[in-house]
Amino acid sequence: MKDFCDLSDSQLEILARSPRRDLGYSPWAAWEAERSGFGLGFRRAAHYPSWLPLFITSDHYVDPLIQMRDNEVNPEFGVYLSWNAQKVDALRKRGVNAHHCRHPWNYLDLDTSHSGRTPSGTLVFWPHSHSKHRDDTDPEDFVSSLMDLPRHYRPFVLCLMSYDIGLGLHKKLRKFGLPLTTVGDVNSQRYPYRFFRLMRNFWFAASPNMGSQVYYTLWSGRPYRLVGRNAYQHKILSCTDTWNHESKSVAFNLRYTDNELKELVTDFEASLEFDLEQPLDMQVAFAKKNMGLESEMTRGTLTHIVWDQLQKNRKLMPNMYSRRS
Repeated sequence: MKDFCDLSDSQLEILARSPRRDLGYSPWAAWEAERSGFGLGFRRAAHYPSWLPLFITSDHYVDPLIQMRDNEVNPEFGVYLSWNAQKVDALRKRGVNAHHCRHPWNYLDLDTSHSGRTPSGTLVFWPHSHSKHRDDTDPEDFVSSLMDLPRHYRPFVLCLMSYDIGLGLHKKLRKFGLPLTTVGDVNSQRYPYRFFRLMRNFWFAASPNMGSQVYYTLWSGRPYRLVGRNAYQHKILSCTDTWNHESKSVAFNLRYTDNELKELVTDFEASLEFDLEQPLDMQVAFAKKNMGLESEMTRGTLTHIVWDQLQKNRKLMPNMYSRRS
């Protein structure tokens, strides 16, 4: 079996909990700019020490839609970084000091190739949960949809998020007899390296829903397949998003800034339901756009923002380190 592609329950549970050193050497000022290796990327870009807090708020996912979450409308330290240009425009209209930058993974020395291996099969990203959102996907329906795919998609390996492993999802899925794996703790600064170390074993990736992994996969030049979309369900446990407090029509308009974006996203998602052995140029271009590759921000500008934020918030640091110890 491929590296880390068939893990036991105990192995999954261990990998879902990062040792403290994997979270980084600095206390976290804003979790959005730290988790999933974002902190590592921002520090590499800005020549910023690993032991200093990042006093910036940023996106924590990749998505072309505009959700206007409270932490985006009211960034804790007065600066918001986003790789979504439309979101930046929307935030600026609300008076937020928002900047369009590249996704921080762009600044890491990631090996997104297959590294001389012969990849095969499909890494299947199971929809994830978090404290305010619970996945309620019908497992029988979704696995049945996987089995209906052409044989060149096999073998299938189910990839679970660390939060869902904590909820015991891995034990519930054992009955299907499919190998289980994980990228590990989403809070780890090593997350992007582990993501592509796992991905290089597979030719395809798939899921029943959209998520950041779709853009990461296409960004690396691999095909992605949406499958079993009718099986995907979720529950909102609580919500503090700004748009959710307004009318549904306003919420819709905020999610799609214009009809052109709506049509583009609709066409993009529809293209992911095709049987493709290589990603379309349009898919890769859309993924790169949403990873911020069209940003005009230089590393010098990003460096200035990060260090200027340290200067403005340096008085907060002593209490942050004392709380961490």
